[in-house]
Amino acid sequence: MELAPDNPSGRARKLKPTKKLQENDIVIFGTGDNMGIQTITSDKKFLRGASAQGVNFDAILHEPKNI
Repeated sequence: MELAPDNPSGRARKLKPTKKLQENDIVIFGTGDNMGIQTITSDKKFLRGASAQGVNFDAILHEPKNI
């Protein structure tokens, strides 16, 4: 397995952190965005918050799994 270095896209870097948009999530989703890959997530809150700021990420949303 190869880890991708943090390298968020320009549009992700324009997002302003909020309660819904934590800086580490911006880096994670933004790096996938920069690489042109989908992110699989249950973080609906992040996706809604980013969309409210005009950024829609290519993501597959799944229901959270309670362990």
